[in-house]
Amino acid sequence: VFFFFYFAARNTSVVLAYCKNYRYEKSSQSRPVSANWTVAGVSHAFFLDSLIPDKYVYIILCHFPQNVLELTVCDEDTITPDDQLLTVHFDVAKVRPGEKVRLSFELNPENQEELEVEFLLDNIPGVSEKIVTNGVLVCDANGREMDVNSHLSVPLNSLDMGKKRTVVRGASYEVSMKEEDSCKNLDLRLGFDLCEKEKDFICKRKKVVAAALKNVLQLEEDLQEDEVPMVAVMTTAGGVRSMTAMFGSLLALQELGVLDCISYISGLSATTWTMAKLYEDANWSQKDLRGPIDDIRNHVIKSKLQCFSTDHLKYYEKKLSERKLEGHKLSFTDLWGLFIDSMLNDEENTHKLSDQQLAVNQGQNPLPIYLSLNVRDKFSTLDFKEWVEFTPYEVGTLKYGAFVRSEDFGSEFFMGHLMKKIPESRICFLEGTWSNIFSQSFMDIVYLSGQSEDFWHRWTRDTERDIEEHPALPSRPHEQTTCLSLPKGYLSNALRKMMTGRPAVSYYHNFIKGLQLHNKYLENEHFCMWKGKGTWF
Repeated sequence: VFFFFYFAARNTSVVLAYCKNYRYEKSSQSRPVSANWTVAGVSHAFFLDSLIPDKYVYIILCHFPQNVLELTVCDEDTITPDDQLLTVHFDVAKVRPGEKVRLSFELNPENQEELEVEFLLDNIPGVSEKIVTNGVLVCDANGREMDVNSHLSVPLNSLDMGKKRTVVRGASYEVSMKEEDSCKNLDLRLGFDLCEKEKDFICKRKKVVAAALKNVLQLEEDLQEDEVPMVAVMTTAGGVRSMTAMFGSLLALQELGVLDCISYISGLSATTWTMAKLYEDANWSQKDLRGPIDDIRNHVIKSKLQCFSTDHLKYYEKKLSERKLEGHKLSFTDLWGLFIDSMLNDEENTHKLSDQQLAVNQGQNPLPIYLSLNVRDKFSTLDFKEWVEFTPYEVGTLKYGAFVRSEDFGSEFFMGHLMKKIPESRICFLEGTWSNIFSQSFMDIVYLSGQSEDFWHRWTRDTERDIEEHPALPSRPHEQTTCLSLPKGYLSNALRKMMTGRPAVSYYHNFIKGLQLHNKYLENEHFCMWKGKGTWF
């Protein structure tokens, strides 16, 4: 049996690190191994094997991120894919720069199985640390950029900083590499406070709310700014029933004269249909809501068979093809969004989320917040879910304090920079995304039916436990414990995929791609931990 080691750094941080002399011991007998070093999901990783033979090197450009190595042991199969035997998660913060340590990880004490790895961390002189962070996410500014006019594969260690080099790949190309501060002019916002546009909205909205409260409460004096309460209307899902119920509730608030006392309206799933319909009018809350209600009533009671006519199906196919050419990732929710558009409108609705800024820029209406769930493959929503907020100004997640402009949502980002601008989605496609029923898996249905999820987890989850390394290293602040993960077999993986699969979920480009977790993110008061635990990313 031959064993391969795949090393993946979840977040890499200014030190030069390398490992060598890997050995997997079983029953006190050494096994021949071949080691490969790969870096997964890391913004800065340069393979320097040719510079230091028999050593596997990567560059950690900043010490602030959480740096966790995944050491995965696989057996080599000639015909079938290699089987993953185990994975060790090791926090390199336990190793001090300048010291060489040989560690043994106990995998199975009963069978005397252990993994032996040697680590050495060296400082790189003359490299400064430039970062932007909100205490949870870190943007590393020690970036390299290569100037080239075509797609080439060029080893970075063969280039000198700032010097041009001629590369022949059929034709001759002039190639150069330069260092750039990548934290200047970020295209996303890192922070847990409100954006400037929303702060401006609050100032304007408070004047409207103060006047409405004075009228409702029949006050003799005007309210001071610090006396104006922040009132929000929160709605939940429920299909057409929740959409119509929200229309009726807002009409009742208007008739009571308290609609202008509200500063925020939040919704998800079908209540977002109500909100999107209302915010097509920049002054909807100042007008009689019976008009929009009569209009939506006519659409609800009409036959839905026309939405499946030949002309409509051709229209759906055309719009999905156009969306794919624009660079969007297609899913069933895009088709569902087009169906919603046909069901609630006589003509194509071209409105976009950023267009709704006209409805709030003077504080004339409450600020809408549309909600959706971010889920993860192979996990039920009971195990992992993150709320994503959509407003006319920004789209982002408060969990990490990362936001992008609403018109940039869906575009490709890397390390906080907009790499490829993709046209903003029409509101109907977002309505498909906001339909959170598609985020549910069969595992969630089993749980809602009253059945315990523990039985399924026993057969589908990987076995994970904390392990110790020898010799024991001094404790470091903010370090993660070493963890051993033993994957289940093919049958369990197939069962897990079936139980947690979501065939109709939406897919968008990750706007926090390339950012890293701060090594103190678990201590940040703004970071929300699911079920009281931090997770390995």
